[in-house]
Amino acid sequence: MKKTLMLATAVSLIAVSSFAETASGRPSRAAIEEAATTMGVSSWGMGMCMRSLRKDMPLQEGEGPSPEMQAKFHNKLYACLQGKNQDLTRETFDTAMAKLPVPGQ
Repeated sequence: MKKTLMLATAVSLIAVSSFAETASGRPSRAAIEEAATTMGVSSWGMGMCMRSLRKDMPLQEGEGPSPEMQAKFHNKLYACLQGKNQDLTRETFDTAMAKLPVPGQ
C-alpha cells in the first residue's frame, strides 16, 4: 500500500510539472530534445545557445516577442547551432523551431 501511494504521488507530480511547462508557453524538455535531434545537435548544446541568446529577447510579463524580435533571435540561434552542426540547413532549423511554442503566446 505504501509503495503504491508513493508511486501514485510521483506520477501525479510529474504530470503536474509537465502541464505547468505546457501551460506557461515554455517548450517542454521533450519538445526541446526532439527539436535538437531533428537539427542534429545535442539538447545540451541547443540549451546553451538558447540561454546565451535569452538577453536578446526581453519579454514583459504576459507578452510574446514581436515578429522582428523573434526573427532576430532565430537568426542568432541558427548561427549558434550551425557552429555545432555544419550540416544544419535553414529549412531543417525552421521546421524544428516551428514545433516549439513561443513564450507568452
